[in-house]
Amino acid sequence: MEKLEQLNLILTGSNAKLFTPVANRFSGASTLFLVAQPFRDSFATADSERVSQVASDWADSESWIETDVNRFDLVGMLHFLNSLCVKACAENKNLYLLLSS
Repeated sequence: MEKLEQLNLILTGSNAKLFTPVANRFSGASTLFLVAQPFRDSFATADSERVSQVASDWADSESWIETDVNRFDLVGMLHFLNSLCVKACAENKNLYLLLSS
């Protein structure tokens, strides 16, 4: 979640709260979060070149130095997240994140 909060700062320039926990009936090992609409909207308006540039810059940041994250996997993940944001905006729907351990 810390990484996504960094991404939010990069995209929106804001440290505003990114996630709001949502009551759910998933097992105790899973948590559902509502993603803030400013993040969804900002990421949805990013074109492919912007998404790739953000991914490249983010992959080179200190936050990823101690990890084995492949730059191309990160680019792919952010393009997928971008497509989800675009779809959510087009359908005027919220974006949720389900984390499981």
